[in-house]
Amino acid sequence: MELTPTEAFSVEPIPDPATEGRPWQARVLFEGRQTPTKVLGVRLEAQFRLGDRYLLLLDDATPFEGGMHAYLLGPKLEIVDRRSLGLPYNPGFLHGIRRVGSREIEFSFFADDDVWRLIILDEPRRIWRDLTSEFRLHMWEGWRLLKRRHLELRRMT
Repeated sequence: MELTPTEAFSVEPIPDPATEGRPWQARVLFEGRQTPTKVLGVRLEAQFRLGDRYLLLLDDATPFEGGMHAYLLGPKLEIVDRRSLGLPYNPGFLHGIRRVGSREIEFSFFADDDVWRLIILDEPRRIWRDLTSEFRLHMWEGWRLLKRRHLELRRMT
């Protein structure tokens, strides 16, 4: 199996009264129909299919302290795993998304020369390198270290 682009998904931003209506999460739509799945991010930048699973890449649609969010969805469109990037007071813009392997994509987020690789693992496993090597991962990602991951995120440059 290999990642193939799809256009089956869209997202519907959910206005948040706490942020004067500015959304920071969205509901996932599959083939135009609402699903119960909610995700962080409001702009769907890329989507791929891998067998009966799906990879969605979203961003916060803001150049100020924006985040990037990757979701692996299972056959019932449930969230299997997620990874996020972002730093306070640092702009981020998800771009340069390209497939580089049957289960891997690369993209830039913080700058053009800041390349990241997202890998869908064959089998879930603990990824200990996240503990010390990637300070740019959102803080909540660090607390999930004991969980077996389906997605591995590596900084390439």
